[in-house]
Amino acid sequence: MKVCFACSTSELEIRKDTYRKICALIKEMGNTITRDWLEEAIRVVENKTLDTLDREEVYNKVLGSILASDVMVIEGTVASFSVGHQVTLALSKSKPTLFLVKKKTLNKKHGKLKDSFLSGITSPLLTVAEYDDSNLADILNDFLNNNGGKPIVKFNIVLTKEIENYLNWASFTHKLNKSEFIRNLILKHMRNEDEQYQKYSSHNSL
Repeated sequence: MKVCFACSTSELEIRKDTYRKICALIKEMGNTITRDWLEEAIRVVENKTLDTLDREEVYNKVLGSILASDVMVIEGTVASFSVGHQVTLALSKSKPTLFLVKKKTLNKKHGKLKDSFLSGITSPLLTVAEYDDSNLADILNDFLNNNGGKPIVKFNIVLTKEIENYLNWASFTHKLNKSEFIRNLILKHMRNEDEQYQKYSSHNSL
């Protein structure tokens, strides 16, 4: 899976080991990072050469890495305009986004970062998780596995009562949630029965 990783650079020297650990775990789980920028950024900060960066070039690289990714992972304990913009951009492009914050910084009632712009985001693609060294790997593993490298698109569906009754029965009988059951039906039809779509898909993949 292709993962775009982002974090604030304002406390990079203090938090660099945490950021390195997150990137290492992402790679150890068999994923790739679309723009592996962290070590270069650490060198820039340590050498105090931030003023030499081409901001437009950096922005274009950030944008490209988000567009090329399947999912977004953000360490957002340190608030910044850049991080907020990247969250908004990733969600606007239908990228499942994991927003990690260190323990004791979340609003327990709402599950959002205290005094954060996140409190205004209701996207189902956004996952906010509080972590420490003991659960970081599990959180990353669950998020990456559950999203399967494919952006999720949600839409409303109107059903008759008869169909709803069947869906409730099928969900219980086959031990799948309703969304999984509907997806499986569509995938079966798409892959095995719809010859016209297969021809269309083959043509557009050339």
